[in-house]
Formats: sequence, C-alpha cells, structure tokens
Amino acid sequence: YRGAGTGISCYQCLAADELIPLEIDGQIQVRRIGDVFTEADDNDIKVDPYGVEFVKLRGRTPSINFDTLEGSLKEFRGVMRRRYRGRLLNIILESGRRIKVTPDHPVFVLENGAFSDKSARDLNIGDYLPVLKDTEFDVQVRKIKKIEVEDYNGYVCDLVDVSDTHNFSNALGVVTGNCCAYQFSATFENDDEFDDKLYFKDGKHFSMGSWQVVSLNCPRAAYLARGDDELLF
Repeated sequence: YRGAGTGISCYQCLAADELIPLEIDGQIQVRRIGDVFTEADDNDIKVDPYGVEFVKLRGRTPSINFDTLEGSLKEFRGVMRRRYRGRLLNIILESGRRIKVTPDHPVFVLENGAFSDKSARDLNIGDYLPVLKDTEFDVQVRKIKKIEVEDYNGYVCDLVDVSDTHNFSNALGVVTGNCCAYQFSATFENDDEFDDKLYFKDGKHFSMGSWQVVSLNCPRAAYLARGDDELLF
C-alpha cells in the first residue's frame, strides 16, 4: 500500500494544526491532523522519493456523497504528511467557518446547481462551499467571505483514501478533498478481494491515485493521423 520509493507523490494538504473529527475504535474525537499522524506513526511509516510520509490508520470521518447530497461517516486508510514551505490559503466563510489548505488542495464548489471540484487557488470570494452543519450530517452551503494568504513553514497533512467519496470535513464542517494514495503491493495471496478489484466487480478497484486519470492530447493525435479519420478515431 503506497509503496515507498515508487509512484506519484501527493502534495495537496491541510495545515498540520487543522482540527478534524474522526471515529477511531468506535470513539468520536476532534484532533489536530498533525497529531493524528504523529500518534499513528508506530504503524510503520512509508516515505516516497519526494519525502512524503504515509502511515496506516483505520478510522471513519464525516463525508458527503455528492451524488445523493447525503452526509455520513466513511472509512479512511491512513494519514500522510510532508514538509512544506510556501503559502497557505485561509478560506473564511460568511458564517465564520474556515479551513486552511495549500493552494493546490482540492475543494468543492457549488456551480450551476451541482458541486464540482477545483484547486483552492481557483476559488473566488462569493463562491459557495459545502458544509456539514452538525452530527446529523446536514449538508448546507456557505459563501466565501474572505481568502487570506499566509506564509508557512512546517508540516502539512491529509487523510488518505476516504472510501467511495474521497472527501472529508474539518472540525468546523467545511468539506474538502482527500489524498488518493495508490497501491502496487496487492497480490492474490494478501488481498481477499484481488479478483473482484481486477474485474471491477460491484465497483471495486485498486487505488491508483493519479494513475487512474487519463489525459488525451487530441491536437497531437490529429497531427499524427495526418487526415486519416480511421486512424484518428
């Protein structure tokens, strides 16, 4: 799972002092995400070539299914952190709720009646973000009032692989994307669902992070086809 020394690093993170709600061993806790990593680091830290650290941790976290607009607790598989020196964005909503993230962190915005994801750096004052209001997982939207830019030098962290939804909320209910780690070490012998994931049975799949995203260079393909539509399509 997220083999050290291979793959693609994740750089989209929250400030280490960001408070997040978690359910660990059946108990609801509100913890600094940096402390969650530190206290879980007995579980064998993995480090990739870019210095991103990953530690396994099983728990559940508040999350939104954007297809049904329902909130619930979803399982996650670990926590990651890395050293970061640069700018953080402190996104403050009109209600006073806020979240502090790196500029490339994925967030969700209400646009044309539906939620879409974009990088935090692309947010604008007046955009509407999803919020989980209370323990009943009531999904609401709140307008961005202000975005503050802060210089930062320290650890940034993120939850890894929130099941199905790939998002979670901070302790103030502001919902944000998670890190999609990747998996190269699964085998038939050590994964009971290996065949199901291999053939996408019931939607099951291996977690490959950015490797699951494919971009097509259509202009290049058209150039190489040189007017041959059969070759192009």
